[in-house]
Order: sequence, then structure tokens, then C-alpha cells
Amino acid sequence: MNKGSTDCRQKPSLVSTGQGFCVLNTIEYNGRYLYSKYNPEKSVKALISSLEIRSGTLVIIVSPGLWYGTEDLLQKLPEKCNVIAVECDENLYELSKEYKAHNIPFYLFNEAGLSELNSALNSLCSNGYIRRALRIDFSGGSQLNSEKYQYLMNTVTGMTGTFWKNRITLSKMGKMYATNVFRNLINLCVSPQADTFYNKVSCPILVCGAGEGLDGFDWKDAEKKYFIIAVDAALSALRKRNIKADAVICVESQLAIEKAFTGIKADDTLFFLDLSSHHGLGRLSQKAVYFSTRYSDTQLLSELKERGIINDFFNPNGSVGLTAVELALKLRKDESVPVLVLGLDFSYSAGKTHARGTYPHINSLAAARRNNPEGRYDAAFGENSISENGKNSGKVYTTRILSSYADSFRNTFSKEQNLYDVSKTGLPLNIPEGFSGKANQKTCLKTGVKPEAGLSQKIKAFYSEQKQGLKKAEGLLKDGEKSIYRDTGISLEEQLKSLLETKDYLWLHFPDGTAFSMELSFLKRIRTEISFFIKQIDIAVQD
Repeated sequence: MNKGSTDCRQKPSLVSTGQGFCVLNTIEYNGRYLYSKYNPEKSVKALISSLEIRSGTLVIIVSPGLWYGTEDLLQKLPEKCNVIAVECDENLYELSKEYKAHNIPFYLFNEAGLSELNSALNSLCSNGYIRRALRIDFSGGSQLNSEKYQYLMNTVTGMTGTFWKNRITLSKMGKMYATNVFRNLINLCVSPQADTFYNKVSCPILVCGAGEGLDGFDWKDAEKKYFIIAVDAALSALRKRNIKADAVICVESQLAIEKAFTGIKADDTLFFLDLSSHHGLGRLSQKAVYFSTRYSDTQLLSELKERGIINDFFNPNGSVGLTAVELALKLRKDESVPVLVLGLDFSYSAGKTHARGTYPHINSLAAARRNNPEGRYDAAFGENSISENGKNSGKVYTTRILSSYADSFRNTFSKEQNLYDVSKTGLPLNIPEGFSGKANQKTCLKTGVKPEAGLSQKIKAFYSEQKQGLKKAEGLLKDGEKSIYRDTGISLEEQLKSLLETKDYLWLHFPDGTAFSMELSFLKRIRTEISFFIKQIDIAVQD
């Protein structure tokens, strides 16, 4: 057969085996059968029979071919499982589409169908039911694009892993995040939001993390050349070097972060504070500026955006260093303004985890004794540490979490224009290293910017409506049908659901809080949360 034949290349052919059809394409697949010539169904049925499929599994059928084994698979599935099918080869996709007789979502895994597939995967992996993914190869067509299918499985595994990591974080921290939002929100009546300063800085911006890279930097005339943004833990290190930061950024929600500001005297440094950061940080500076990270897909933040209280959202980067870089990119006038990254090492050397003058370094000095010498060697040689090749192939120590932040940096910022790494230490960030450009005249952001007119009324109205709704729900949960808040026009269940389902800050941090539930145990837990958040609103309004 002529290998240049377009028809043979485009269309697989069916061959009868006596026990079913087999797929063959003499050109594209080099004469190879995609099923056994003797019993096409046997191998896939045997594979399905041998599998143990647990509840919460996303089953991905790879290259379904003629869909042999589908009935066996569907009969074997336990509850709370989903099935999708994917095919990379367009010819086999058309063949499988023609023979498809099952209600299984089927996606072509190519440039044209990737958006639809990603949307479906995001929807499946964010519903709380999917805990793992299982790949089942239904035909030999899976070998034709093995790297693509492996990439797909890695993507799905990453999605499910990220979701459950976020769920664990939300279970531990979600209530604290919401509490800080309620307590910080009142500050927007007098403090500007970050978007007030977007596209205003025309000189090079220096973003300072708290890593060892700070120690190897030439600080001569740095204040005159750069607009300096420090992460929370780096501020004290800069002060020790007599360097005044133009801005400091904090996203930490826990009280412990206040240690980073011990002994720091208030000046005209702008404090960029996340709405979910600890509510006590606003007292550290009279020049607070607020922004909001979308820490989860919570209706609390969505409502604040819809009401015109929050102007925009930062990405949930997980690391204050990454958020500082995002801020710098928003502040610079345009892409021609250089942004320099310093001390975002995401690694450390033996005996040292942070730059000199940071509060972890000061704490290690204070704790040093004759039988407990200064130095955090446990960080380098502990069970959670791993060694990697740093810049210039030097050996550095890191953790899986820090390494994942470095990966996030590369994935998020590697294509940004005029972004440079000026640290001599740390993990490679996949951006140009070093900077030799000239600095423009130093930019100073004007402070004393007033919030937009009417914002104070919007915030107070939000507090009032939230408190009224919480009071109603509390009364209904306590007194039921006898409650003074009872609306006889609808059932008690419907009234409670309408009041509580949208107030996800009451239940999103529950271990089973992926969705609202009317189960009695769920409602009892919500009732204990209601009085807490009413108190937080009262405190915020009084302050």
C-alpha cells in the first residue's frame, strides 16, 4: 500500500475477528492492531475485573476505541465516582464517537478540545467528591500519545491534590480568614485600596524577600535607585541595614506575624495588608493600604466584590513573596519598568534559614546557649528537608513546600517582561539573573489618599444586613416554628437554607464544608458559629 495515501492515514479500518471487531490502520499505526486479533474484549475486561475502584474516584478512559469493557466498568463503579473518556488521535476520536452508546463525557485531547476538557476537570475536581484519579487504557491507541496521556494524569492528580490541600488549609484557617475579613473591612472606610496605586511607579522596583540573598546584595544608594517593597519578615532586616522600605506587604492571618514588626517604629512606609491578614496589623501604621486575596471561592468575597466594596482580587499565591511580586507588577507604570527580585530564595544553607536581621535570625541568636549554639541545622538536616541544586549548581536545602513555591513562581512569572533575579543564592527562578540597567528618578507614592465616596455607607450596610441575617438564623435554629423571625410563606427548611447557604463563612471551614447541608449535626455546628461572627461584627463596628 502507498504510504502517501491520505485516505489510509486518516481513517482507521475495522477488521472482524469472529469474536468482535478489531481496529487496524496500516499506515498510521504501522499495521498494528489496537485489539487482540483473536478476542478483542478479553484483555480490557480482565483489566477491569482486576481493579479495585474506591469511592471518590475519577475514572479516565484513555483511547476508548470501540468501547469494549464499558458495561463491566459501569457495573463495578461504587458511589460518588465519575467517568470521562479522552482521545488524542482525531481519527480514533471520530471512530469512537461513532460507536459511542453510553452516557460518558467524551473529550478530544487536542488544542481544539483542551479548553472544554480543562473546564470539565476543574468542575469535577472542585466538587469535593473526587479524591483520586484512575486511568484505564481501553485500546492500544493509548500508546500512540503516551506522553500526552501521562501529562493529563499528572494534571488531574495535581488538581485533586491541590483541592484537598486547600481543603485542609481551609479547615484549619478558614474561620480565621473570615474573621480577619470582618475585622479589617471597617478599615476601608479610612484606608485606600491597593488599586489606587496601580501603574504609578516609574523607577525600578526591588522586591525583598527574607532569604539569604539579602546578605549578598550591594545596598549602596539602594534607597535612591529603587522603589523598595519588603515582605513582612524582611522589614526588620532592611532597618538593620539602615534601608527604609517604601512599602511592606503582609498576608499572614495569625497573630504570630506581629513578631516580625517588634521594635519597628511607624514611619511613612506603606503597609499593604491583605483583608484576611491578622486584624491587629492595621494598628502598626497609619498608612495602611488594603487588598484582597481570593483565598477560596467563598461567597463572602464574591458579595463584597458585587457590592462594590472590594475592587479586585490578588491570586492565592500561598507565599507572601509571590504576592509581593504580583503587587510590584501591578504598581509599575508599564512593562518597561524593571522589577528586581531579591531574597526570594525558597531555600537555605546549613545552619541558616533567613537573612541576618530578620526575626527568625534574631530569635536564633537570642536562644543560643553554650549547649545550644546559634544556627538552625535542624532545618537543613531534618526529616522534612531535601537538597537541590541551586544557582551555579551549588547545593542548597529546601522543603517540598518551599520548592512548590519556586515552581509556582516559575509557572506564574517566567514570561513577565523585565523581571530579574538579583539574588546570588537560592533556587533558579527561570528569569534573567542580574540587572545592569539604569534607574529613573525615584518614584514616591502619595499617601493620604481618601477612599471613594459612599464606600463607608456600603460597608456599614453590609455589616447591618449580615448581622440581621445572622440574628434571624439564630432565632430560627433556636425556636423553630415558634421563632419571631418565622416566615410562614415558606417552609422552615427553605427559610433556613436561604439565610445560611450564602453565608458560607459559617461552615466553609467544616471538614465536610464543601457544600451546605441541612443535616441536623451540620446546623448545630452552624449555630455555634453564628454568635461568634455576630460578636466580630459588633467589635468591628465599635472599633
